[in-house]
Amino acid sequence: MMMFALTFESPIDQPAFDALFDFLPQGRRTKIERFLRRPDAERALLAESMVRYVLMSRFGMDAKTISFHTNQFGKPQVVGSPVHYNISHSGNWVVCGFDDKPLGVDVEEVKRISLDIAHRFFSPDEYGYIMSQPVEKRDGAFFDLWTIKESVIKAEGKGLSMPLDSFTITIDGDRVSIGPELFSSTWFLKRYPIEEGYRCAVCCMKNEFPHKLERLYTDHIVEVLKK
Repeated sequence: MMMFALTFESPIDQPAFDALFDFLPQGRRTKIERFLRRPDAERALLAESMVRYVLMSRFGMDAKTISFHTNQFGKPQVVGSPVHYNISHSGNWVVCGFDDKPLGVDVEEVKRISLDIAHRFFSPDEYGYIMSQPVEKRDGAFFDLWTIKESVIKAEGKGLSMPLDSFTITIDGDRVSIGPELFSSTWFLKRYPIEEGYRCAVCCMKNEFPHKLERLYTDHIVEVLKK
């Protein structure tokens, strides 16, 4: 498995934005253009660009032949390749993972949130875990669970057809486990610290995670994709 992270500050300078945008096929450009807010467009553009950069620089794929499709639940896949990938972006971070087995990645900026969401959509044990934390740590506990659960759902590749309360995540110090055994595959979980105020998690079929996220930089991605 390979895990990558990129942080950026909006706005991206226009020449860099244009270089990344021009590299994308028309369908992806249209997707970027639909965003009403510039920071949202920038995050989506960097996510698209990171995937192509890694496929070219680490897997030796030809930029002209890289293409993607989605399964019936919307999970993206590389056409004609054994490489699986998943990507997530929130706030100033974009994170993506690559492996030869299905995986799911999620990153979230911790914000104030109504815990009624956890009461409605999480399992009773998960809600109990959140409420057992000191008041000032409950938002962080919510996003600890949210990112892990999202990574599982994304790894399964079933989208919203898989309810959040259909499985329970247990956090015990650094140990994270999943139950009950309702899955067709065995999943392993890992959390990555990236910055205060953010949570990041990955779910994969193999318990072979890199020790840390490899940092990528916008300028270098632009340089490689422009060649």
